[in-house]
Amino acid sequence: MPRIERQLAASRPWVFAILALGSAAITAGSLAYFDAGAAAPFVVEKLPLPHEQLWLLWLRVHVAAAAFALPACLVLASHTVLRRAPRVHRWLGRVAGAVMLLALAPSGFYLSLFAKGGLPSTLGFVLSGAIVVVATVEGVRAARAGRFADHRLWMLHVLAQLSVAVTSRAMLFAFDAADVNADVAYLVSLWLPVVASAVLVEMAAPRPRRRTQSTPAKGEGVDGFCPVSRDCATHLHPDLGGIHEAPPRHHQLVDAPAQLGDVARVAS
Repeated sequence: MPRIERQLAASRPWVFAILALGSAAITAGSLAYFDAGAAAPFVVEKLPLPHEQLWLLWLRVHVAAAAFALPACLVLASHTVLRRAPRVHRWLGRVAGAVMLLALAPSGFYLSLFAKGGLPSTLGFVLSGAIVVVATVEGVRAARAGRFADHRLWMLHVLAQLSVAVTSRAMLFAFDAADVNADVAYLVSLWLPVVASAVLVEMAAPRPRRRTQSTPAKGEGVDGFCPVSRDCATHLHPDLGGIHEAPPRHHQLVDAPAQLGDVARVAS
């Protein structure tokens, strides 16, 4: 395992804990958006708006979706949950995917039109949202096709972009303490985490290894696993033990007739 992968694996529990706490803090600070009588500073600084009630509706949708999506992705990235409760992983993944595609991303695209900082900020939010949408769709397709290593890589991109909400706010607090220009701080705190998160996943995530055996077609087996036995899950999913070079014994038996035929042809 490359050094950077080992370092990230060692820091994984701490990163997940920080993201979980950051998500909880953001959610707690966003509850004021649901109070009709409260004048939250974030809302006040946006006024006047051409369609204030519509904007507020999308803001609430975005806050609620984000409050669910990031913690859900942290649970989905848990090796323990995947090993001990694969059914929970599958159903939570389906719900999280629907929330991100139908609520989080659309609301984020709309809100980006009114982002502080103008067009550069809008483009930054759109880029992050686009990565989430593409990675979610491709991750679902990979899982349904049984390409679990590809699925894991795409989902790491989703988690990385969702983490921008936490890292961006942390950077804003640091820039404010350092008395950095507010407009510059906002743009840097947006673009740097978005781009760095995508690059970090591409650099540090284990690359999917293609199996020599064909992946079971859709409908063959259970949830993309081996049609013969669920024990084959450890040979298909990197988070369930990795993709081993040697196939399970029943695959060896299935391939035995072809191997014997090859031997007979050589002998003749």
